[in-house]
Amino acid sequence: MTEAGDEDDTDLSEPEGVHRQTGDASKPKHTSGTVTDLRRPLADMRQELKATTKRMHRLEISHQKVITTPARRDARADDDLRDACRAGNLVEVKQILDTGRADVNSRDVVGRTPVMEAAVRGHRDMVKLLVGRGADVSLVTDGGNNILHYACMTGDRETVEFVLSLDAVDVNARNNFGETAADLARLWGHRQLSDLLVSRGAQ
Repeated sequence: MTEAGDEDDTDLSEPEGVHRQTGDASKPKHTSGTVTDLRRPLADMRQELKATTKRMHRLEISHQKVITTPARRDARADDDLRDACRAGNLVEVKQILDTGRADVNSRDVVGRTPVMEAAVRGHRDMVKLLVGRGADVSLVTDGGNNILHYACMTGDRETVEFVLSLDAVDVNARNNFGETAADLARLWGHRQLSDLLVSRGAQ
């Protein structure tokens, strides 16, 4: 204890270069150069994030390829599919399509597809199956015939009505000889089919 008038020799000032800390002593001191030191790891983190994102995209693309890449197409399987469609063998057609090796829209030398082969023989259940498996009924052969042309040749009314219900074929489409499906229906003696097509807008 000091007497009045005596000077206290205790130096309460902080040493030069030392800053008083308050609160948590573990908090970093804001000294010169700290901002630069923080920017460097932040840039590194951004680079690492970009690299990680790229790796994720590559993995995603690779995964999609594994999922979506179909089995290798087989020309022999395409021939077998058309043969089974001609025969009206539903079981065999399902088995062939299930392998994934046949193209449901494959074409023969004149451009006929499996669903055309089924339609021209009046296999309406086969036509429905193939359409359900992705058969494109808008395709035409080298001679300009579409599935409706073929369906009208055989004269199966239910097959024709099913094709018309798809709204994917122009009822007045003409082949390379200028014939419509109604023309072929009359040519093959299917007058009722011709009348049906006229009622659906055929000229």
